Amino acid sequence: MSIEKRTFVCSDAANNNNKFWSYEYDTVTEMCTVKYGRVGKTCNVDDPKHMSRSELDRKIREKTAGRGKEGTASYKPPYREIAVVAEAVSAPTGPALSKEVVREAAKKQLASLNPELTKLIDRLVEANRHELVKASGGKMDIDLKTGIISTPVGVINKDTIKQARDTLDLLAPFVEKSSFDDKTFIEHLNTYLMLVPQLVGHARGWHKSWFDGHNTLTRQSTLLDQLEASADLADARMKAANDGAVAQSLSDTPNLFNAQLKVLDDKVMIAKIEKMFFDSLNSKHDSRNMKPVRFYEVTMPEAKAAFDAEIASWPATDKNVKMLWHGTRMFNVLSILKSGLFCPPKSGSFHVTGRMFGDGVYGSDQSTKALNYARGGTWDRGAIDKNCFMFLVDFAMGKEYTPKSSYESLPKKGYDSTFAKAGDSGVLNNEMIVYKNSQVNIRYLIEFEEK
Repeated sequence: MSIEKRTFVCSDAANNNNKFWSYEYDTVTEMCTVKYGRVGKTCNVDDPKHMSRSELDRKIREKTAGRGKEGTASYKPPYREIAVVAEAVSAPTGPALSKEVVREAAKKQLASLNPELTKLIDRLVEANRHELVKASGGKMDIDLKTGIISTPVGVINKDTIKQARDTLDLLAPFVEKSSFDDKTFIEHLNTYLMLVPQLVGHARGWHKSWFDGHNTLTRQSTLLDQLEASADLADARMKAANDGAVAQSLSDTPNLFNAQLKVLDDKVMIAKIEKMFFDSLNSKHDSRNMKPVRFYEVTMPEAKAAFDAEIASWPATDKNVKMLWHGTRMFNVLSILKSGLFCPPKSGSFHVTGRMFGDGVYGSDQSTKALNYARGGTWDRGAIDKNCFMFLVDFAMGKEYTPKSSYESLPKKGYDSTFAKAGDSGVLNNEMIVYKNSQVNIRYLIEFEEK
């Protein structure tokens, strides 16, 4: 039996549409089952009926072409096909897959099954899952058997996620200005929701409140990170199936985390880190009442090799490596341990997390400047985490450029980095920015709690 499955989505904020239409077609018997409804709300299923290939193709053309003139009562907006991963990938069976893959992979690959570190992994996974549910309106969750995330209409692939990132970048300036009735904003929002289907409000005008300031942009960016990791798992599942290893646990296939964690027990280094934190603490920052409580050493072999190669290629006078603080929300920690710190390819939605001086990796020698990002509530308008994390990262600064303001075109040709100095560059706190992935190497992860 050969079953053809396709899913189409129609998001049209101006006309209060957020619908899906999908079918399963047996190419041998020509029996077709259709499902449809509002994304995340309803799923109606028509009884299977005979439909010739030409009849089905005509129905698809009708859905994807739309009908009538926009703005009229008879207008029917077009549907767009969403690329989803095969069901065999997203719904595996077998006792070997009964564990939560992301959690178990992290415990084995990151923590080497160390009891103290596995407790840390449990907390990071739960923070990740909680953020996923919050960002998607409660309509996405991690499959406990696979670690794979499904949208309300299926598991989307990596190409779709890339398109969604580009679209989120286009949405960002409209969200920052609250231009929710702008026709271009609505067009981009329609595109975004047809790429990453999610639950939206049912009342007309939901597009005006769906993006709740910068925090929702940040949550959507994090959601795409999670979906991309899920797509990696789905790809691995397909590869395992092709290799005849369907029942093999994905915690072994492939290595999801190219990093290792160790509990830091070097008292001299711990004292040095504590001194770095308290010596650079700003008593005016919201995070001033937090203190470091646990310390972990991070090893990322591929990132370290790239970092060392970058440094080796520079003149001896330009080495200039600084260990700096990088703050991030708790739900991002696992993603960073999986993929490392990276320079986004272009401006856009990432600006909301503090990229005033261009698209790069940001750090600071002022501890609470970075900790404000990790704690939340100061700049991202998100919930405050009384328990949060920061990374200590080696930054290969090389030849530094100090801007006079944030309005300059950066990075500057002939320089390896930007050092935005407090009082001189239009900022209140020092910010250091590098523009290549190979200029950062994560050394430590530090956990903070309120005093």
